[in-house]
This record gives sequence, C-alpha cells and structure tokens, in this order.
Amino acid sequence: MPEVLQAHGLSGQIDLLVRVACRDTQHLFDTDARILAIEGVERTETSLVMGEVIGYRVSPLMDLAREQL
Repeated sequence: MPEVLQAHGLSGQIDLLVRVACRDTQHLFDTDARILAIEGVERTETSLVMGEVIGYRVSPLMDLAREQL
C-alpha cells in the first residue's frame, strides 16, 4: 500500500499507529477502506496532523549521552 509512510506497534488499547499520505479526503476514505479490508483489522480511527510541533531529531539525545560518559 504506497500510501503507508510508517507503522508502529503500540502498547495499550491501540495496536498500530499507521501514518499515511493521501491527496484529499476521498483518497483518505478509500485508503481507510482498503486498510479495513485487511484480514484481522476490525476498526480504524483517523486523526489529521495539523502541523509539526517537534520534528524528528536525535542530536539532543546524542548530546545527553556524551555528557553522561
């Protein structure tokens, strides 16, 4: 499924967090329907990203690791 950008296994009530990219709402609905058609998928919940608050980063973590050596 080319719309899938990432998938993460989660603990708790939700099993997977799947990031998808769709061109419009109809494409999102169609992608959701294809995900629901996968054997074992019982339901989906959709949230839209409105903006990035903190981008992917590792520098602060690496700095902290260096300080603790």
